[in-house]
Amino acid sequence: MAEHVSLDGMIQPGGPNEDSDYALLVCGSATLTSALLEQGLVDEAVLAVYPLLLGRGKPCFPDGADPRDLALVGSTATPSGVLLNTYRRVESART
Repeated sequence: MAEHVSLDGMIQPGGPNEDSDYALLVCGSATLTSALLEQGLVDEAVLAVYPLLLGRGKPCFPDGADPRDLALVGSTATPSGVLLNTYRRVESART
């Protein structure tokens, strides 16, 4: 499995980071998701929260990842108790 994600060619005029009809759905890839967040290419994130405590596991984000401000714009509970929380990126005054 590759540890490096190259986004060459994605950050360009008319690419996914511009106002356009591009959409990308990523399921279960912490490496790709972190790279997309780092490049500012994520406008919306849906996090599924399962009613299960493992006590350990793979972190969603690498150590040293920059903080991101998100606004909760929706939450849906499934019959099995899974919460689907939808967040949108907000501009931050953090430096």
